[in-house]
Amino acid sequence: MISLFGRKLALTGTPMLHLDLYGTGDSSGEFGEASIKTWVENLCLGIDWLKAQYPNAKISLFALRFGGLLAFKLVNNAALTLDNLHLWQ
Repeated sequence: MISLFGRKLALTGTPMLHLDLYGTGDSSGEFGEASIKTWVENLCLGIDWLKAQYPNAKISLFALRFGGLLAFKLVNNAALTLDNLHLWQ
């Protein structure tokens, strides 16, 4: 569903970055080696990349399930301003 959502956004010209956090999916590392700290760092790197690629774009975060908790940790621990935060399930 997230990939479908991303393709729909792309059709509107909206940039999207779909992250595969360390130790999950097709990313490097094993799940047992991952940590919340590492995942928040992954998110920060992704947001920095988006800002560099699209300096005038609004930054929104779309989080699914446990990602919602990571999103709150990210927003509370980083000097980060989001334009929108969307939580699903």
